[in-house]
This record gives sequence, C-alpha cells and structure tokens, in this order.
Amino acid sequence: MSGRSLDPLTTAIRDSEFLRTVRALRRDGGVGFALAGDPVRALREPEIRDLVAAGNTAEDWRRLRVADGFRPGRVRHSDFRGDVVLGRFEDVVRGPGGAALPAGVYRSTLSDCVVGHDALVRNVGLLAGYAVAGRALVSDCGRVHCEGPTAFGNGIAIPIGPQCGGRWLRPFAEITLDLATALTSQHPDPDLAGRYAGLLAEYLTLAQSTRGVIGAGASVTNVAAVHNAYVGPAAEIDGATRIETGTILSSPAEPVRVRDGACVSESILQWAVEVCGPAVVDRTVLMEHSAVERFGKVCQSVIGPNSGVGGAEITASLVGPFVGCHHQSLLIAARWPGGRGNLGYGAAVGCNHTSRAPDQEAVLGEGLFIGLGTKLQYPADFSRAPYSVLASGLTLPPQKLAFPFSLVRPAAEPMPGTPPGANVLIPGWVLAENLYAVQRSALKFRSRDQARRHVLAHDVFRPDVMALVGDALRRLERPAAECEFYTEREIPGLGRNVLFERHRAAAVRWYADHLDRVRLLQLLEAATRAAGCGAAPARVTAPEGRDAWHALNRLPGLLEAYGEAVERSKTRDEERGPHIIDDYAAAHAPTQDDPVVRQTWADVRRLQEQAAAVLAPGGRHPAAPRAALGRGS
Repeated sequence: MSGRSLDPLTTAIRDSEFLRTVRALRRDGGVGFALAGDPVRALREPEIRDLVAAGNTAEDWRRLRVADGFRPGRVRHSDFRGDVVLGRFEDVVRGPGGAALPAGVYRSTLSDCVVGHDALVRNVGLLAGYAVAGRALVSDCGRVHCEGPTAFGNGIAIPIGPQCGGRWLRPFAEITLDLATALTSQHPDPDLAGRYAGLLAEYLTLAQSTRGVIGAGASVTNVAAVHNAYVGPAAEIDGATRIETGTILSSPAEPVRVRDGACVSESILQWAVEVCGPAVVDRTVLMEHSAVERFGKVCQSVIGPNSGVGGAEITASLVGPFVGCHHQSLLIAARWPGGRGNLGYGAAVGCNHTSRAPDQEAVLGEGLFIGLGTKLQYPADFSRAPYSVLASGLTLPPQKLAFPFSLVRPAAEPMPGTPPGANVLIPGWVLAENLYAVQRSALKFRSRDQARRHVLAHDVFRPDVMALVGDALRRLERPAAECEFYTEREIPGLGRNVLFERHRAAAVRWYADHLDRVRLLQLLEAATRAAGCGAAPARVTAPEGRDAWHALNRLPGLLEAYGEAVERSKTRDEERGPHIIDDYAAAHAPTQDDPVVRQTWADVRRLQEQAAAVLAPGGRHPAAPRAALGRGS
C-alpha cells in the first residue's frame, strides 16, 4: 500500500470525536462533557429537604453536586451513592414512540456518575461510572455500569482466516476496510504492521477510560445490562439483551440502532449500523451502514460497508462491501475483501471436512455468488475468479480457481482421468448467459451505497478485474495440448474442475469481446477528449497500434451485443416462467419494461451516439462519457 495507508489511524488520533470525549472524561470525570462546561455546586439545605420529601436517599448528600438552575422536583424516589453530579432538568425528552417525558431522575440508583442537562434517567436498577450527556435517555434498564479502565473494545485481537491465529487484526473505532484488508492480506507488509502497532498503542492509550459514555441525544431503553460501553450521540438502543465492552460511533445524521433482543459484546459499531432482532455480534467490527438482523450471528469478524447479515453465521472472516447473507448459511475463516457477492440459503463456506485444527481458510473473489446448499471445502482460493457463480448443491473440494465471470456446475457423469469430486467449469459463462446480473449489480452498488468514509468502486469492469480476464484469456488460448476436456494439468487455474473444449473455445470469444469493448470505451473517452480539445480522433492511438478511427468502428457492434446479452439473459425468465406459473405474466413486468434492461439500452444508445459523433467526418464531441456499461448510472 501507499505511504498514506495509515492515514485513517493518524487522522483518528488527531481528530476522533470518540477520543476527544474520552479525553474530556479523564479531565474531570465527565462533568464538563455532560454539562457543556457549566459550573457545579453543593446542594443547599432546602434542596436536600425537598429531595428527601420526594422519596430520595443518599449515602452522603455532600457528595451530590448540581448545576445552577437545578430543580429538586425533577428527582424522585432515587438513591445516590458516591460522587454524583446532576444538571438542570427543565425540558422534556422524547421516549420510544415519541412520548414526551419530563427530564430528570426517577426511581433509579446512581453511583459515581454525571447526568447532563435535560437528560432522563428513569427506572434504572444501577447507573454507575457513566457520564450521560445532555438530552440523553436511559430508561427501564437493569445495570448500566463501567468498571474501568477500559478501551471500549478497541485493540481486541480478532482472528481473520485461520481460527487458531496467524492473521490477527487489532482494530480501532474508525478503521477502514482498505486498512483492515492490508493488515490481513496474503502478503502483509511487515513495515506497515510495525508502524500500525506503534500508532495503535498511542490510540489505545488515548482511548483508556474509567467512565462509560451515553452520548448527547442517545436513547438506551429496556436493556438488561450495559457494561463498559461508549454509546455515541443519537444512538438508539431498545430492547437489547446486552451491550458490553464496545464502541458505538453514532451521530444525529447517521444514528446507530440496536434493538429487539440483540446482544453486542467486545465490538465496534460504526455510523448508521443496525443490529436488529435476536442477533449476536461478538468481537466484531461492523463498518458504516452495515447491518446484522433476523437471527444473524457474527463473531470475530469484520463486516464491510453496506453489507447485511440475516439468519447467517459468520466467524473469523473479513467481508467486503455490498455482501448479502440473508439466509441460513455459514461463512467461516474466509477473506472476502472485494465483497459484492451473495451467500445462498444452506451454503456452507468453511466445510473443513477434517478433525484436525481449525487452521484452514478461504479467499473469495469479488462478486462471487454461492448457490443454495453449496459446500466449499478448505483451503480454497477464488480470489482470481470474480463475479463467478457456484451452482446450487455443489461440493467443491480444496482448490484454486482463476477464471473470472465463470460458472461451476456439477458434472453430469464421471469422466475418466479427472480429479475425484471434479465439477464442470464454464469460463466467462456469466458474460454470455447472465450479463443481466452483472449490469443489475453495477446499478445496485451505486444506488445502495450510503458509505461516506469509504470510496467504493461501482464499476464491475474495472482495470484490475479486466486484468484477471486478460490473464485467463491467455491461458485459455495456449493449452498444453488440445483435448476433448481439460484439467489443471493442461490449463492452470482450473482447480478441481473439468473444462470441455467447446466451453474453452466459446470462453475465448466471450473474454476477447469484453476486453475489446472495455478497451474501446477507454479509447472513446480519449478520442472524445481529444476532439473536445480540437485534435482529430485519428491521432489517438489504440493499444494495438491502430488509429482511433479504425479501432472505434468496432465499438457500436460490441455495445449492441452487450445490450442484447443483458436483455437475452432476462428474457430467459420471461420465456420459462409462464410454462410453470400460470399467472406469471400478471406478477412480472415484461423484459422491455425492466429498469435494468431499460437503463442498459439507454447507456448503449448514448455511447453509440457518442462513438458516431467522434467517427463522423470532422466530428467533435466535447463531453466525455458519463458512465460506461457496468458502472451503473
């Protein structure tokens, strides 16, 4: 990585709101933080009499201090232990359902804590060692207590890949996916790891606190236990079973929500994360705008931005952006930094198939689709097979697969001379038969990207992906010998699969056409810029040495083929569905009305018009392409 790879950590040490808050807690126990710097004083005798008359008790009234404007009538039936500071209680706090509740302290026990202006503490068995900021709500909870010193879950070691160790990640609250990936990559940079360890030690020193935090405007209701937690501003925690030793980054614009029986322990939840329903999150980093819901279980893992886990179990894994795991399935000991894929119902990615130590792992490629009931045995490396489909019901033995946009399906019958358990590989099948899925993914990535601190690529046909396509094409063009079918012996990268000659020949065409389309779109962009600057398009040289005019003549046809492939792959459903479901047409829009198909053809026509403008005699077209196919719109 570049010399700027540690910027997220150095920036956090300098600018983190979380660390600023912890520094404020260390200065005066959170008094300045919770009361916005207002001074405090001892209780006056009339105030003590009013408090006692309202059913309150105290270990020592001299250890209870208040801000000017304190109203004893807003404190009732509560017990005070140790040093307690209370702010002004004049306004109302909005509780669950929008109910307006008077700020103050009611029917609770408080010990060594601070309650800020217009906050509400109600029906809390024990609030101890916490600073509750202004307008926060803590209601109907069992124990909310801090037994410091604590770093709120920062720096806890998470195994990524082998469960017994080897790739350890010690995260901090604001860690990014790129940095987490670099620290747990196949070839980690020892210099990066050393510099990270030094900076992390500084961060953890700054994060140490003996007080917990409930941030301004946060709501913590109906929780049995909150222990050693930092709950950021405007977070909403309702009905969770336990929040323990963690950092919840939150803001009014991007509140975190933890609800309905969720259990969160030793974890970091970044901005706008949601953990809902009976769900478990343990020793995990949930990055911005990710979610765990509906019986999801995530342990010792990193879940990237915009990803969702529901009903699945993920352990010892790093999962990138836009991954959907919404069914009962297993992902264990896997590194999937590119994300953008799906895990089907019943899939078991981590089928270790041995009784030895849990020291095996998998590396998965971007956009991988893992079908229903598929079992992936370890070790496995699919990092060079992005946007491939593993068909339903497969069992994949340990292997390395290196063909992008491919389909792996079961073999129809055993074939002599093939590896045991071999399946059939069709390289490039997704480009030929399922291009609708690729185009839909590109549009989906852009429309669903809510991350503000991660810059995520939405272009499926990026240079790094197409470089893998080019490498796969070269291996397919030069097999060791021409055969009826090929194995890893003849064509490296096939893994434990068989490739038929007819599929090899077709894949060469599919890969070559899409490589040409992407290269020519780049050339169109260059030619457009040159035309806008007054240069003739023919002066722009194609990669093959041809001039731009001759090279670009092929582009309109390739674009037309792209649109036809997207439409054809969607039309297949429209043709098959009515033969099976009687009223299929009543519930499904025709292909020509499908938004992905319509958007694809709009992009195709726009790019074809742009190519025609550049190719026309004396053509000038000053506007560069807004988006090439596969990028979304």
